[in-house]
Amino acid sequence: MKTVIDPVSLEIMWQRVISIMEECWTTIWRTSFSVVVGEALDFGCEVLDPRGNVLAHPWRSMPAFNFALPNCLRGMIARFPVETLKPGDVLITNDPWLCAGHLFDITICTPVFNRDGKVVAVMGGVANVADIGGTRARHTTREIYDEGLFIPPLKLYDQGKINEQLVEIIENNVRLAPMVMGDVHALVAANQVGAERILHLMDEYDLSDLEDLTREVQARTETAMRDAIRALPDGVHESVQWCDGVDAPFSFKTRITVKGDELKLEFLDVPPQLPQGGTNVTYSILFAEVVYLLKCILSPEAPGNDGDFRPITLEVPAGTVLNCTRPAAVNQRTRTMWSVAPAIMSALAPVLRGRAQAPTGYPTSFKTYGRTGDGHAFNDHMFQAGGQGASQQGDGVGAVMFPTSASNVSVEMFEVRTGFLVDEKEYIADSAGPGEFRGAPGQRVTLRRRPGEEGGQYLIGVWPTGLRYDNPGLFGGGNGSRMRLVSRKHDGAPEEEHLGGIFLDMDPHTRVTLDLPGGAGFGDPKKRDREAICRDVEEEILTSDGAAAQYGWKAQ
Repeated sequence: MKTVIDPVSLEIMWQRVISIMEECWTTIWRTSFSVVVGEALDFGCEVLDPRGNVLAHPWRSMPAFNFALPNCLRGMIARFPVETLKPGDVLITNDPWLCAGHLFDITICTPVFNRDGKVVAVMGGVANVADIGGTRARHTTREIYDEGLFIPPLKLYDQGKINEQLVEIIENNVRLAPMVMGDVHALVAANQVGAERILHLMDEYDLSDLEDLTREVQARTETAMRDAIRALPDGVHESVQWCDGVDAPFSFKTRITVKGDELKLEFLDVPPQLPQGGTNVTYSILFAEVVYLLKCILSPEAPGNDGDFRPITLEVPAGTVLNCTRPAAVNQRTRTMWSVAPAIMSALAPVLRGRAQAPTGYPTSFKTYGRTGDGHAFNDHMFQAGGQGASQQGDGVGAVMFPTSASNVSVEMFEVRTGFLVDEKEYIADSAGPGEFRGAPGQRVTLRRRPGEEGGQYLIGVWPTGLRYDNPGLFGGGNGSRMRLVSRKHDGAPEEEHLGGIFLDMDPHTRVTLDLPGGAGFGDPKKRDREAICRDVEEEILTSDGAAAQYGWKAQ
């Protein structure tokens, strides 16, 4: 029988569940071992109902993970039905077609049992571990088998007893096993914390399950999303988006059909999945990314849960780069997936002017691995962001990660953990897309080996996107700068440009420089406030020549 929850109690319980998930998020953050989790914040967590529907997640949780976890849990319980689970069971997988799209993203799910031994919720967490085996030369992979250890849905813990054979398999297939397993156990610990807090909440409100609460919050979120879709004019909206690809760029068409309170998104003219390079995307992570982006645009205020999914339909041909089939290589799926955000925004911009945002400069991660001369092993990432795109609300903000919620990794943390030195990190003048509101500038980051280091191994890989094409501004705004990746063999040597990424064993003299893109502009640059241009020149976002070229500005 359905219980009616009064609005005040509903709000209190809803926010309590979100705060429980914030505590889970903090637990992962504080107990993680790797830079990619603890500093780049490449992880997420949420509480789901026993059928795999989302109840709540923390605001800081990785958005794509939030909306991929339901599909993953449904795949897990297809293998291990809920009614067969026992207290102390913990499930694990990294299946890219079930969850987050590549093998590095390990998912941990823990059932929550009430006093009668019934599963009333499932705590879920995903983290991008630092390593999963396979080749370090990610651009060479042809199949999923090249990319590392594939873990199907299995029990990591069986009634409280750890699966020692599975742990041994993981530890013998990854680099720096203590770091990887440390992050896995951070997820296990967070799930345990969440389970205890959920049971405390149920005791406090004398609840035998969470069915009524789950139904109510999902219904309200669904209503908010449907209202936002209904506010758009019915019609068909299209855009064409370019991607770097591997050997050559490609494009695809986005078609968004709005009818009443429902929205259908189709990706058309999508090329077949690519045979090499790992830039293919699985449907699970694509759908998660689409729902997240539409929620950002249409219904950002309501807390996210399964209600966001229901009014949205996604169609994309199977066997393509945006919906690949096994055993396609998927290691670097973000190089394709991050082009989905500008594609959707560009299609909807004409009916969203006040809420539309010009494309943000793509983020990129330096991936380093090796051993210093004194024997210190490292395996760490350095995430860095481009400039945010502008909107009608104002200029873009510098160094903002989008469409991910990952964080820029600090120079100090990266240097102390690896054998590398950050030789240069600064904003790039004249890189922001001009407009009535300008994009944020991109940033330049240069890495080299620590001076005086002898011996050792210093591998660095970076495979950015946006090297071959521009993301245009909106409503007359200009393009932001392109991504640019160069290396120099020694001081004074000519730069060598790399359009397909780079993978090097660094010697003591080589430097690698990445210019991350600036955000695109919004509106006619001729309408930009003169004082704002002067301020940009004073703050060295613009040079005098750049201001003259982009805005016709002249020094007084």
